[in-house]
Amino acid sequence: MIVRSNRDLILAASETLDPHVAGDRLFGDVGPVLTTPSGTGFCAERSAIAEMVTAGEYRIERIVAVWRDDSARLYVRPVPGVHPSDRPGQPRHRGDPRPGPLCIAARATAGSCPATATRPGLKQARGATICRVQIIEVSVSGVRSAALQLRRPETSLRFTMYPMIHVGLPSFYADVATRLRDCDLIVAEGIKGPSELTAAIQTMYEQSTRGRGSSMVVQNIDYDSLGPPVIYPDITGADLDRSIRDHISLSDRLLMRAASPVVGLLSRFVGPEVLMNPFLTVDDLPTAEQQAIDDRFEGDRKVFVDDRDAMVNQALSRIYEQHRMDAMAVGVIYGAAHVPGIFRFLSRTYRYRAVRAEWMTPVFTF
Repeated sequence: MIVRSNRDLILAASETLDPHVAGDRLFGDVGPVLTTPSGTGFCAERSAIAEMVTAGEYRIERIVAVWRDDSARLYVRPVPGVHPSDRPGQPRHRGDPRPGPLCIAARATAGSCPATATRPGLKQARGATICRVQIIEVSVSGVRSAALQLRRPETSLRFTMYPMIHVGLPSFYADVATRLRDCDLIVAEGIKGPSELTAAIQTMYEQSTRGRGSSMVVQNIDYDSLGPPVIYPDITGADLDRSIRDHISLSDRLLMRAASPVVGLLSRFVGPEVLMNPFLTVDDLPTAEQQAIDDRFEGDRKVFVDDRDAMVNQALSRIYEQHRMDAMAVGVIYGAAHVPGIFRFLSRTYRYRAVRAEWMTPVFTF
């Protein structure tokens, strides 16, 4: 079960407030709400629950209702309900005991989201039109990854994404391999040929599986032995090294080379927690801290993430054009950092939505 504090839910809900007046109508004062002077309109909770049903989700775990007054003070209201004197979508005044309208909270424990208590966070935002997805979770108990199934109503072709952490428990990789055997096609990450930098990163991973990290292994799934056909729409090692020289400054290249063995040794002697830290957390939208790092290392992100995302997205486009009417299951297995870009591409280009999310066997347990 995904557990979020009430404070986290309240803050997430407050971020979706987006009031707008058009004529005599008030929109978004409390989520996807419409209020008119005559009392007609529709309330936010019904809008959000309708979105859940549309997405094929029927269980509510937790709901939070908030409203912000003209002075920007935030109020938490009782959970939504219907009151005989309640005007749909009408903002409440401070001290009003009636059930407040729903503003969409942004985690799986918010019942307005298309998610269940046992699934990763499919998080609604901005008037129930954009789905934010929890991909990798780091908690006090460990690290886990979500298998995300994407569908669109008009086609039979479905994609399931398997976000990878490249060092973890053998049981995690065994679980992923078992799931991939049920696919009709596997689209896998895999740099072709040797690369100076990837060799250094591989050494770091191997160091982390020794000493105190001896329970862990470097990702070791042999995709070609699983049964389904496999394609690898990834860059070559030579092209990667060339792109690194072209787009990453010399100082950053030296920093990467120096950091890799240091991190590997720390993980070996201090423990796997050096790698399995909260920064591994991945949603489809970055945190402010992650965005700041991406901005600082813009060239690194272009080389290691964005350019390679474009390659896999081109491959997925070809698959879609050829098989969109086929009842076909495509497994997409890439590093977790690539999953947000792939998800956004399928969502924006072909209107795929995450309709099912399931935690896999933990990557690592503390």
